[in-house]
Amino acid sequence: MAGTSLDRDRTTKLRHYASGGIPQYVILNLQDRTAEEHLHPDPAAGTYVTRTIHPADTTLRFHLVGNERLEVATGRLFSPR
Repeated sequence: MAGTSLDRDRTTKLRHYASGGIPQYVILNLQDRTAEEHLHPDPAAGTYVTRTIHPADTTLRFHLVGNERLEVATGRLFSPR
């Protein structure tokens, strides 16, 4: 989750994950209550081809091992327990 680390999550961490070929990188922006989804890494460039901002009223699909998916209502990621 991103609070004070949002800048680092969007730069340093994103480059590391993309360079490693991690297929999906999600940043929870606590201030804006959005989820930033990064897909299709370009390892050579250290970036992702696709960036999507998901508001709190959508569903986020996490890509798991193989063809499995996990769907989570984005708003639940920001709700206190």
